[in-house]
Amino acid sequence: HISLDERTGSGFVSQDLYLHGFFRASIKLPADYTAGVVVAFYMSNGDIFEKNHDEIDFEFLGNIRGKNWRIQTNIYGNGSTNVGREERYGLWFDPSEDFHQYSILWTENQIVFYVDSVPIREIKRTQEMGGDFPSKPMSLYATIWDGSGWATNGGRYGVNYKYAPYVAGFSDFVLHGCAV
Repeated sequence: HISLDERTGSGFVSQDLYLHGFFRASIKLPADYTAGVVVAFYMSNGDIFEKNHDEIDFEFLGNIRGKNWRIQTNIYGNGSTNVGREERYGLWFDPSEDFHQYSILWTENQIVFYVDSVPIREIKRTQEMGGDFPSKPMSLYATIWDGSGWATNGGRYGVNYKYAPYVAGFSDFVLHGCAV
């Protein structure tokens, strides 16, 4: 479990760096009013390549009670936001009621995001992308943090800490990657 309260967010990171692979976690999001709370499951090398990092991520953007949940996917290659930037999708279930599987398939030529084995987004590498396709080894992360300034309806709704702590559960990890 990872949690967010008025003092701090939290997260964890893999011990290994990976160059391509299949990565999955079963995740259960915090329930009730979670506006502004961002839960992320992602790959990044920003701690190694600060100015030209790669990133592949799922971001859950918090929720207002009674509204449908939205998920955002991103890819960055070589620090560029020209390709793969922020696509948002509505979920067809409430991810705070039970665990659901979120997966990333990353190969040399494509990235596919899955929700419960259903592909929701595919990015194929093209020659025009050049270095904008993630191609450097990355670690796997999970984090929870305060994204009040942008996450829910463009920052219209922020975190209300009277509902804290916000707790996200992670289980059933699959890290089938080429460890570097």
